[in-house]
Amino acid sequence: MFLMLALSWVWLSESQAYVRMTTEAGTPLQWTPPTVTLDLRVGCEADGNNDSPWSRTCLWNETVQDAARRWNAVGTPFRFTTAPANPAAKPCTPDGFNSVGWMADFCGDESLGPDTLAATMPWHDGRGRLLEADVIFKNTEPWDVYTGPWRYSVLDFHRVAIHELGHVLGLGHPDDHGQTVPAVMNSRSVLESLTSDDRAGIQAIYPQQTATATKGSLENPGANATKTGIGIISGWVCDASRVEVEVKGSRFAAAYGTDRGDTRSVCGDADNGFVVLVNWNIFGVGTHRIRLLADGRELVSRSVTVKTFGTETLTGQRGRWTLEDWPTAGTDTIIGWTEGLQNIEIVDIQGAQQTDPFAGHRAELQKLLGTWRISYGPNADDTWTFSTIGAFADGQPRLEGTFDSNNRIDWVIAWVDDSAPYTYVALYYDIYDDESGYGTCEYFWFDLSAPIRIQGQAFGAVLNRDDTCEPISGGAGQWVTGERIRAYQGTALPLQDKASGWVVHDLAPLGGAPWE
Repeated sequence: MFLMLALSWVWLSESQAYVRMTTEAGTPLQWTPPTVTLDLRVGCEADGNNDSPWSRTCLWNETVQDAARRWNAVGTPFRFTTAPANPAAKPCTPDGFNSVGWMADFCGDESLGPDTLAATMPWHDGRGRLLEADVIFKNTEPWDVYTGPWRYSVLDFHRVAIHELGHVLGLGHPDDHGQTVPAVMNSRSVLESLTSDDRAGIQAIYPQQTATATKGSLENPGANATKTGIGIISGWVCDASRVEVEVKGSRFAAAYGTDRGDTRSVCGDADNGFVVLVNWNIFGVGTHRIRLLADGRELVSRSVTVKTFGTETLTGQRGRWTLEDWPTAGTDTIIGWTEGLQNIEIVDIQGAQQTDPFAGHRAELQKLLGTWRISYGPNADDTWTFSTIGAFADGQPRLEGTFDSNNRIDWVIAWVDDSAPYTYVALYYDIYDDESGYGTCEYFWFDLSAPIRIQGQAFGAVLNRDDTCEPISGGAGQWVTGERIRAYQGTALPLQDKASGWVVHDLAPLGGAPWE
């Protein structure tokens, strides 16, 4: 049942001036699950003056996307995602699409006066659950995108978009109820950024999950993967009734509950595996964000780059090729095109096959599969999980995993480094932040002797837009080669091992004084 939302609100408390939208009976409204995909139809006009700091070629759509990121960055379970305009969507109609577009008459609503710049039209089920929200901008106004003081002669589309998306997620106008708190959500606000009151509002509607929230790992594709053809998205999730994967705004239900004995120590049981079969070609060439969702809540997200042959399904093609002396001298690897997989695969291996030169490294890395936690120091209680053994382009094995204690950490990798004093090195990074203009890399290193102990940790390397890491300035022996980082030895931190009881190993810096 769809019900058009009446303009009724509730003031929550004297100390919190934000207001929430309600049903006609006064029930506060919210999205369940807490996510909204916006159907973008405001367009791709180029920003000829380059006034906008976040848009260049697709001005209006990209501005809405940035406004959505402002709300996502508050740190709640709620998430806006965006998708291109769907031809089946009909703004002003409860059709299941959350349309964002232009119109002159706000769906024929004569109650909205001539001074109204934009309006949000929400629908709900009568019991407090929002089902759809369409956002309309008046197309007869002089719009632009800019920062700085509000210009009444030309209107800033960006700050109005932030305001309207606040209505979409469930917030109303504080100043319509006699409140004087600074807020983007005030009906007459010209603020550019969210205030503490705006943030308190979304946090009240969608409170952060507790420490007992569901855990999970997105194992395939790995960090910075490039995909084409038909493949899988897989991993594990503890205790969920529904597991989904979202790519480019489209959600896919996972086959969930396969046996994963290696997750028993984390989940308390083994039926936690999931898998989704996808044709990567349907998403188009480019870099896309993958989100792992358990009962509608995001657990993990990462980027994947898709390459295609220019079509979703390449048909009528055949091919077989020989890679001579690959991967070792005397070995020929035969590869061929497989239409069913929309990909090239190994069909035969001929000749001498020598022992894996990295077999020892793989065995060493096996010791670190599982979840780890630093016991104290600058990163006290940080946890990460190594779940998969992959390889660099030259075949050297590496561990791939996730950073569990901070949802902004995109990925973690680790490898064996034979150059003294590093036996083992690991690197993780904070996702690139378009608002602040940079991201961060951090890395640490420790030996694999028993007991396993951390030798050092360093902070502050710069994460570039292409997900490469720059060395930390200063100090000898620091450099970057692709995804691999080495660093001089620094301050040591104790690491807890995987044994029951989380035994703490106190470790002094090599050649230095004990930790204090």
